[in-house]
Amino acid sequence: SRILVDKLRMHPAPGELSIFFRRLCIRLVAVSGSYVDDVIQGGTPEQKQRLQALFAREFDVKLSDAKKFTYVGLECDTTDALERRISQEKYIKRLQFLTRTASFHAYRSQRARLAWLVHTRPDIACAVSMASQITADSHSFECNQQLNSVLTHLKRTSDLSLTFPKLDHDSLRHVVYADSSFNNREQNRSQLGFIILLSDKSHNFAVIHYASYKSRRVALAPRAGETLACLYAVDCAFLLRQDICRMLGCHIPIIMLT
Repeated sequence: SRILVDKLRMHPAPGELSIFFRRLCIRLVAVSGSYVDDVIQGGTPEQKQRLQALFAREFDVKLSDAKKFTYVGLECDTTDALERRISQEKYIKRLQFLTRTASFHAYRSQRARLAWLVHTRPDIACAVSMASQITADSHSFECNQQLNSVLTHLKRTSDLSLTFPKLDHDSLRHVVYADSSFNNREQNRSQLGFIILLSDKSHNFAVIHYASYKSRRVALAPRAGETLACLYAVDCAFLLRQDICRMLGCHIPIIMLT
């Protein structure tokens, strides 16, 4: 990180310290992100060349300008000039179904594999969150069948991907949807969730964050559950907006729907 700051005059994002960016005048010209020992970078041709030259000089790295590549297990496709895609199709195809009599240890391992898929599949976030609450004492054969039904859905739709279209920077806005399922969990808990989109005036949008989780607090009324879901969604949307506004140098409004 000190190399990026000192030698390339890049700045860390306020809410995500593994992302660095550089703005020149009023333009975002370079971005660098890292996860463990994987690095992904982008920018103008000149800035990208500087980034690659610096990393090649300072580290033992393998540089690649491939249009299709794998980053931290996610399959990234940048062949289309107007959009980017990430998916985990190959990962899904490698997964095997649980046997009906599989042990809790096998169930827990499968649950972790499906949790990794949530990075590109928001449609299974709720099911994986519900499965994460199963303990050794509450595990049953029906739990194995429920995970298998999730995997069946994934294999039928393995070609689905998250798509990030090119957006109009002058009309960007966060659109946030929050919701709760009142009192549908054990001990009178509720399932909460939200999804955050980055949209523009043409109603093109990119999904940038989402979550489905059990409420830590007992909601005594449906409106209380909606409020709890909305509060966490606002926190996440505000933090993401701070990073994006800082990088792009513009103001982005937040539209909340619950």
